[in-house]
Amino acid sequence: MNNLELSSVLKHDLHEVGLESVVDQLLELPEGVWAEIVLEDASKLQDARAVIDGIRSRLQKLGISFDATVRARWSIVDVIADETAPRTLADAIGTGRRFRAKLKSASLIHEVEVEIAPSAIRRLEERIHATATDALVAVAVKDYLELQLSKGGIGFWDPLTQTRLQLGEATMSFLLKEPREFKGLRTAIDDFFGPRAVRHSLRDLKLRKTKIIDFGRVLPELSSHFGGGYRRGDTFSVSAVDLYESLDSANKAQIERYYQAAVAALPAEIKAEFSDLFTDRGTRQVGSP
Repeated sequence: MNNLELSSVLKHDLHEVGLESVVDQLLELPEGVWAEIVLEDASKLQDARAVIDGIRSRLQKLGISFDATVRARWSIVDVIADETAPRTLADAIGTGRRFRAKLKSASLIHEVEVEIAPSAIRRLEERIHATATDALVAVAVKDYLELQLSKGGIGFWDPLTQTRLQLGEATMSFLLKEPREFKGLRTAIDDFFGPRAVRHSLRDLKLRKTKIIDFGRVLPELSSHFGGGYRRGDTFSVSAVDLYESLDSANKAQIERYYQAAVAALPAEIKAEFSDLFTDRGTRQVGSP
């Protein structure tokens, strides 16, 4: 039996019991054949593993050694700070911060916990040159979870069995690696909402009748905020739109989340002063906790 035939057997047998899946990898290793199966519904993992056990037994009779990793596809619904976690300075030094994330796989909703080390918080603050608010840390936590969920293979992360994760300084440093274009946009967002410029920025949006939730329309307004800590000889487009379009899809999503976190972190008095900018077409308040 070749790999194409085995892949067909896997898909057929899983489909026969109503399981929607993808054979993500199928490799011939020295010790035998190994497959990676990705399900669309995590609630069906045990059913899929039972099917794989049956296929393994059949192949053993043919003299074929077979094993498989079965995992599920997950998406992130939301990430929020754990309000029950200690928040005093002394406690923060000892334990860092905790966040809870709600994940979804088909109709299954599952919650996991992420603890962020104090050194990781400090690393984030060094990068953003500001206090790491819960909204900004939540962006990093979401990026971390997406990184974990993207990993396949034998060492994949299973949220159902590993419900607690730790985000340390080394991982935070990895997450903060940015292309220069991303850094330019991030710095522009920081300046746009900075204490010296925020009222002027929001007055401009008000004059242009631009809601703060509309990132696409706010984006061109960031162009006047380029500059700052770049090395001599660095050159940047004067257009924030050009910089944004030069990013890949992952960095585009990340800069939009960074923008949304910056909006959420604005002081209450600013939101009250410019309340009309923070209300979308319905009645929902944008950037509210």
